[in-house]
Amino acid sequence: MNKSQRTITPFRVFILLLVLVGVYFLLPQLGSFKDTFVVLRHAFWPWMLVGLLASLLTFFAGAIVQFAAGNLSGRFTKYAISPSYFRRFICQSFIVACSQKGHA
Repeated sequence: MNKSQRTITPFRVFILLLVLVGVYFLLPQLGSFKDTFVVLRHAFWPWMLVGLLASLLTFFAGAIVQFAAGNLSGRFTKYAISPSYFRRFICQSFIVACSQKGHA
Protein backbone atom coordinates (compact mmCIF):
# COMPACT_ATOMS: atom_id res chain seq x y z
CA MET A 1 0.00 0.00 0.00
CA ASN A 2 1.28 3.39 -0.96
CA LYS A 3 1.84 5.81 1.93
CA SER A 4 -0.24 8.44 0.16
CA GLN A 5 -3.30 6.17 0.17
CA ARG A 6 -5.47 6.34 3.26
CA THR A 7 -7.85 3.67 4.43
CA ILE A 8 -11.04 4.34 6.31
CA THR A 9 -10.95 2.51 9.62
CA PRO A 10 -13.55 2.47 12.39
CA PHE A 11 -11.09 4.31 14.63
CA ARG A 12 -10.70 7.16 12.12
CA VAL A 13 -14.48 7.41 11.73
CA PHE A 14 -14.83 7.53 15.53
CA ILE A 15 -12.23 10.29 15.80
CA LEU A 16 -13.91 12.28 13.04
CA LEU A 17 -17.30 11.97 14.77
CA LEU A 18 -15.73 12.96 18.09
CA VAL A 19 -14.21 16.07 16.52
CA LEU A 20 -17.50 17.00 14.86
CA VAL A 21 -19.42 16.62 18.13
CA GLY A 22 -16.77 18.70 19.90
CA VAL A 23 -17.00 21.45 17.28
CA TYR A 24 -20.81 21.35 17.42
CA PHE A 25 -20.88 21.87 21.19
CA LEU A 26 -17.83 24.11 21.64
CA LEU A 27 -18.16 26.48 18.69
CA PRO A 28 -21.17 28.33 20.17
CA GLN A 29 -19.05 28.98 23.27
CA LEU A 30 -16.71 31.11 21.16
CA GLY A 31 -19.59 33.47 20.44
CA SER A 32 -19.68 34.43 24.09
CA PHE A 33 -15.88 34.70 24.28
CA LYS A 34 -16.03 38.50 23.95
CA ASP A 35 -18.22 38.58 27.07
CA THR A 36 -15.35 37.04 29.00
CA PHE A 37 -13.36 40.27 28.82
CA VAL A 38 -16.34 42.30 30.04
CA VAL A 39 -16.66 39.99 33.03
CA LEU A 40 -12.91 40.15 33.71
CA ARG A 41 -13.02 43.94 33.62
CA HIS A 42 -15.57 43.95 36.45
CA ALA A 43 -14.06 41.05 38.41
CA PHE A 44 -13.01 41.32 42.03
CA TRP A 45 -9.33 40.44 41.65
CA PRO A 46 -8.63 39.23 45.20
CA TRP A 47 -11.24 36.49 44.65
CA MET A 48 -9.71 35.68 41.27
CA LEU A 49 -6.37 35.11 42.98
CA VAL A 50 -8.01 32.96 45.66
CA GLY A 51 -9.58 30.83 42.92
CA LEU A 52 -6.28 30.48 41.08
CA LEU A 53 -4.49 29.49 44.28
CA ALA A 54 -7.18 26.93 45.11
CA SER A 55 -6.85 25.50 41.61
CA LEU A 56 -3.08 25.16 41.99
CA LEU A 57 -3.44 23.54 45.40
CA THR A 58 -5.69 20.82 43.97
CA PHE A 59 -2.85 19.74 41.67
CA PHE A 60 -0.45 19.30 44.58
CA ALA A 61 -3.11 17.65 46.74
CA GLY A 62 -3.79 15.17 43.95
CA ALA A 63 -0.09 14.38 43.66
CA ILE A 64 0.16 13.74 47.39
CA VAL A 65 -2.93 11.50 47.42
CA GLN A 66 -1.71 9.50 44.41
CA PHE A 67 1.67 9.05 46.04
CA ALA A 68 0.19 7.94 49.35
CA ALA A 69 -2.23 5.56 47.61
CA GLY A 70 0.51 3.89 45.59
CA ASN A 71 3.30 3.86 48.11
CA LEU A 72 3.19 1.24 50.84
CA SER A 73 5.01 3.42 53.35
CA GLY A 74 3.03 6.55 52.44
CA ARG A 75 6.03 8.84 52.91
CA PHE A 76 6.21 11.95 50.76
CA THR A 77 9.62 13.10 49.58
CA LYS A 78 10.73 16.26 47.87
CA TYR A 79 11.23 14.29 44.63
CA ALA A 80 7.64 13.11 44.47
CA ILE A 81 6.43 15.97 42.27
CA SER A 82 9.13 15.71 39.59
CA PRO A 83 8.09 14.32 36.18
CA SER A 84 10.63 11.52 36.45
CA TYR A 85 8.97 10.40 39.68
CA PHE A 86 5.57 10.19 37.99
CA ARG A 87 7.01 8.10 35.13
CA ARG A 88 8.60 5.68 37.59
CA PHE A 89 5.52 5.60 39.81
CA ILE A 90 3.13 4.84 36.96
CA CYS A 91 5.37 2.19 35.41
CA GLN A 92 6.05 0.43 38.72
CA SER A 93 2.39 0.54 39.73
CA PHE A 94 1.38 -1.00 36.41
CA ILE A 95 3.94 -3.82 36.81
CA VAL A 96 2.84 -4.55 40.38
CA ALA A 97 -0.86 -4.53 39.42
CA CYS A 98 -0.24 -6.91 36.50
CA SER A 99 1.89 -9.27 38.58
CA GLN A 100 -0.78 -9.43 41.31
CA LYS A 101 -3.44 -10.37 38.76
CA GLY A 102 -1.21 -13.05 37.23
CA HIS A 103 -0.64 -11.23 33.91
CA ALA A 104 3.12 -10.88 34.24
